[in-house]
Amino acid sequence: MNSELYYRHSGQFTPVGVLAGLLAGAGSGALLAWGVEHFVDWAREAHLSAILPVTAGMAIGAIVGFTLRHFHVRSLWIAVSTAAVASALTLYLSWAVYVQVLLARAGEQDTLAELWLNPPVIWSVMQQITVEGVWSVSRWRPAGWQLWALWTTEAVLVCGGAIVVARKLVDCDAFCERCERWCEGVESLARINAGDRDALRRRMEMKELSHLEAVGRVVEGTRNWFRVDLHGCSQCQDLNLLAIAHVTWDPQQGKETQWRTPVVRNLFLSQDEVRVLRKVAARLNAAEASPSGELGRAVN
Repeated sequence: MNSELYYRHSGQFTPVGVLAGLLAGAGSGALLAWGVEHFVDWAREAHLSAILPVTAGMAIGAIVGFTLRHFHVRSLWIAVSTAAVASALTLYLSWAVYVQVLLARAGEQDTLAELWLNPPVIWSVMQQITVEGVWSVSRWRPAGWQLWALWTTEAVLVCGGAIVVARKLVDCDAFCERCERWCEGVESLARINAGDRDALRRRMEMKELSHLEAVGRVVEGTRNWFRVDLHGCSQCQDLNLLAIAHVTWDPQQGKETQWRTPVVRNLFLSQDEVRVLRKVAARLNAAEASPSGELGRAVN
C-alpha cells in the first residue's frame, strides 16, 4: 500500500493545545478520582472498584481527545502522550484518595495534599494492604501477588482506555490544513457486493473507480457488503477522501453492526475523480431501484 495515496495527519500542534489537553485531562481526572474512590468506599461493592476506574479512564481519554480537537491538534503521538500522562496522574491521585480514606478510618487526619506530595506513605500503605487484602468477592480475598496483579491490570486498563479513546477521537476525522477545520460528516454513496478486499483496494489505488460497477450493487437478502463513503472539506472541496468498509448486518437486531472492517480508508481523490465516483454511485443506486437492472451477484 502506497502511503502517499492516503491522508495522514500533518502532526502539527501548538503548546497551548497540548497544555489545555493535559490540564483538562488531569483536572477532570482529579474530580473523577475523588468521586470514584469515595463512592466505592460508601457502596462497599468490590465489583465497582474494578468497573468504575476503567470507566473513568475512558472518560479522561474522551475529555483529552475533545480538548485536543478543539485546539486543532493533529498529532497522534501527542494524543497518546497527553492521555497517558493525564490517566497516570489520575491513577496516582486515586490511590492518594484511597489511602486517605483508609487512614481516616484509623483515626489519622492526613490531608489529600499531604498524601499526594508524599509517595513513600502511599507506597507503605499499599504494601500493608497486600498482606491480608481489604475486600473480597464471594469467598475469595485477594492478597499478596494476586492483589498486585489486580492493581497492575487496573492500571493498564485505566491508562490503556484513556489512550485508545483519545487517539480515536483525534484520528477519526481528517483536517483541512487550508481551511483549518475538521472535516466532519460522511456522505454514504453506495453499497456494493462484498468480495476480494485486496483486489478492490488495488483498483481504488489505481483510481479505477468504474470497477465498483463491475463488483455490482447488493441485492435484497445480502447480509454483508462493502459500503462506499466520501468525506472531506465541504468548505473548499479540495480535500476529498474515499472510504470503503466491509459491513455486516445482524438479522436479529435489524441494523448494521457498530463495528466495520475498513477496506480503503482516506484515499485521496481529485475533484474530477469525485465527479466520476458520484456518477458511478448514481448508476449503482439506480440499479437497486430497478429490479431488472441489478448489477452483479450478492456474495453472502
